[in-house]
Order: sequence, then structure tokens, then C-alpha cells
Amino acid sequence: SEEMFWANRCKKPVLLCSPQGKKGISSWLFATLPHQLMFDSWYELLGYLERVDQGIETETYGRWHFFDL
Repeated sequence: SEEMFWANRCKKPVLLCSPQGKKGISSWLFATLPHQLMFDSWYELLGYLERVDQGIETETYGRWHFFDL
């Protein structure tokens, strides 16, 4: 968990997948990470990454920075 906290402090993308769904995630994680970066399944997480890659996902939550060279 320390690696997750450190990455979050550095504003790096931390994506969380819980097989029990968001309701199964400990409440202390909701105080740490944006809930939009928590997913109920790997398919949801992969869909999010595909939308980020395609430029469809425009809300970055201060985690993603894109350079157009």
C-alpha cells in the first residue's frame, strides 16, 4: 500500500480494480484516491485505459498529462 500512497502523492495514475465491486473497497481508500479511478472489473479498467489512449476520456483527475509533439 505504501507504493500506492507514494504514487498518489506524486499524482501518478493509480487504478484500482476490486472483484467485490466498489462497495467492497475499504472506505479509507476513498479518502485517498479519486473514486473515478476505482473499477468493478478488469473490463471496466481496460475500457477506461482504451478511452484515455484514444483521447475520448478527457477528465484526467490531475493524473494524466499528454504532450502533442
